Amino acid sequence: ASLYILRKSQIYIQFFIVLTFFLSSCNTIKYLEKKGEIGKEEYLLSKINTTGNENISKDKFSPLYQQKPNRKMPLIGSRPYFYFYIIGKSFQFKDKIERKKAKVNLKYAKRIARDSANSKRTQRLLDQRDEKISKLDLRAKEGNSFMRTFGEKPAIADKEKLERAGTMMHQMMKAKGYFQNKVNLEYENNRKKLVVTYRIKEGIPHKIGSIQYVINNPKVSNLISATTKDSPLAVDNRLDESYLVQERDRIDKLLKDNGYYDFDKQYISFSIDTNLTPFRADVKLSINADSNSTIFKRYKIGEIICLLEYNKFGKSKPDTVMYDKVQFAQTKNKYGKKVIAGKIKFRPTEYYSLAKAISTQLNLSNLDNFKYIDIQHSKSTTSDSILN
Repeated sequence: ASLYILRKSQIYIQFFIVLTFFLSSCNTIKYLEKKGEIGKEEYLLSKINTTGNENISKDKFSPLYQQKPNRKMPLIGSRPYFYFYIIGKSFQFKDKIERKKAKVNLKYAKRIARDSANSKRTQRLLDQRDEKISKLDLRAKEGNSFMRTFGEKPAIADKEKLERAGTMMHQMMKAKGYFQNKVNLEYENNRKKLVVTYRIKEGIPHKIGSIQYVINNPKVSNLISATTKDSPLAVDNRLDESYLVQERDRIDKLLKDNGYYDFDKQYISFSIDTNLTPFRADVKLSINADSNSTIFKRYKIGEIICLLEYNKFGKSKPDTVMYDKVQFAQTKNKYGKKVIAGKIKFRPTEYYSLAKAISTQLNLSNLDNFKYIDIQHSKSTTSDSILN
């Protein structure tokens, strides 16, 4: 116990010494070199700048950084967190962790051998052992709790990661229609503290010149044509991949809300032609399926069966009652059929609607009466366009 108290005291003394050290504007690099945290050819990442961008905000670039400088402490402006990391590292003993792992494995091996006849208890012991080993592995890989909670590993500049971020910025701007953008990476070294600057040239964006829909089924084609006012795509708008994704999702939802149960957005594809007019792009949206494909089949709702207390059906025979075109099956007359029927937003002979199915699920969940709610659609065996 006295050794433990002594070790704890040494840790706290070290902590306050280092805290005083960095607050008195110590030489960060010399400290890191002394502790072996930075090599002769390495640099501490001090700052990352993005300049030159005019139309795309900086907020779009910063999530692409593969590396970031160590955090600064509010008000003070210094970066103490890697000091704390190094303090924690001073009492990170990997050989001790390995000994603990061996001890845990031996302990549970004996207990599992003793209870081998009881499969449930054996599995529980295995889970307990794996959880403890996992925690020890985390400590060995990422450091002890002090290092992970208070500390932060020194951000040593990694050229490969910095260049990869530049490539990702270039690709991101292409996706937003800036096909001729350029990203130049500049380094400024001040006493082994590295300032990185990404100089951006967005270039002239490509805009949409024309939009064409190629759909082999006339009914689906007419439905989509009637709703193009809701499309994020429009002539003279900047070509942006996110708008293409939104349009694919919009059409998928539109069809699934109008009876097309089998439709899937994987059938929607885009082709972009930028060769005809400078800085203009012709967009073609295609639904890749034959006119008689099942994805173009429109389904109506058939029977609606609400199985209340389904988990008790094996013990008691349910009673079936029809109310407001919904068949209710339950073992006891426990729930008000009027309330539940009002929460079900579809009825027989209506076209299938994904939005109504989701709304029904949410309405029933909000009643807070049921542990488990599941809505299943099954195709009728007597009609090829009916969903029960």
